[in-house]
Amino acid sequence: MENYDITRRAGSLKEIPIQILQGSNDILTPSHIEELLLPYIPHAELTVVDQCGHWTVIEKPEFIKKQVRKFLADDVRV
Repeated sequence: MENYDITRRAGSLKEIPIQILQGSNDILTPSHIEELLLPYIPHAELTVVDQCGHWTVIEKPEFIKKQVRKFLADDVRV
């Protein structure tokens, strides 16, 4: 997991809206995302994609499309 260390660069993300769509069955589990990333980018939105592995866009394209559209439509922070 050392490749996921963003602690030195996390400050550069503080003003960027971030949505994380993580497969429930990904080797990098949603709980890993909560532990490794969210402490450094607490404004990020984590959505777990149920019954999905690493290829969320391939495995659940309609769900991903819906989530991205909602995120972009709701995003008034930019």
